[in-house]
Amino acid sequence: MRIMAHPLSAVLWDFDDVLVGPGDVPDPWMQERCAALHTRGVTQAVLTNATGPRATEIAAALEAFPGVGELFTPERTGHAKPDPQAFLAAADALALAPGAVLLVDPISAHVNAAAGAGFKTFRYSRLARDVLQRTLDAR
Repeated sequence: MRIMAHPLSAVLWDFDDVLVGPGDVPDPWMQERCAALHTRGVTQAVLTNATGPRATEIAAALEAFPGVGELFTPERTGHAKPDPQAFLAAADALALAPGAVLLVDPISAHVNAAAGAGFKTFRYSRLARDVLQRTLDAR
């Protein structure tokens, strides 16, 4: 994992298995992380491959995550993960260079594709929460 040398401008979260657990229950630990990032002025968004009704459910659920303001879906970006264009379209919509954005996703193929497109990345698992916390705090 690469440590960023410059301030973190944005976090691009995956939704399922990162912000929520089984049954779409908001993860209180992640809610705290989102609130702390929001307080620091870090832009936060969700990039998901969900479409249709599932994307609508995710949009409604984002109210539980302070500071997570944007939802990027394949309909919005024109691409699905792990296509690098999905990540680049989200960064472009946020008016940020890929290197200023940290992608947090549990799927290796997504993390690898985003890293190849110039994003900072973190492959999320609940076992790595302490590392994610240090990564976010170091920015």
